Amino acid sequence: MDFGIISLSTIESYKDIAFAETKGFTHAWLADSQMVWADVYQCLALCAIKTTTIKLGTNVTNPSSRIAPVTACKTAHPCGGVSRATEWRDRALSRG
Repeated sequence: MDFGIISLSTIESYKDIAFAETKGFTHAWLADSQMVWADVYQCLALCAIKTTTIKLGTNVTNPSSRIAPVTACKTAHPCGGVSRATEWRDRALSRG
């Protein structure tokens, strides 16, 4: 059975996500609101560095305030962002 956690996007979010991972959670989502919280993609990248197996993603992304090219760039490998941080995390784990 899979369990997930939802958190607000703050620079401290990684602590909750890392703790949830140690308790068996398999998924974590951070909420995206540029006007209220920290940048969700930077927070997700920090979570990716501080965790090893938990699957990360945005819970909500607002298409009215975040245009599609920015969202695509933040999540796509060529531009860096979360997928790049997760890739490096996964590479480090596979090297053992």
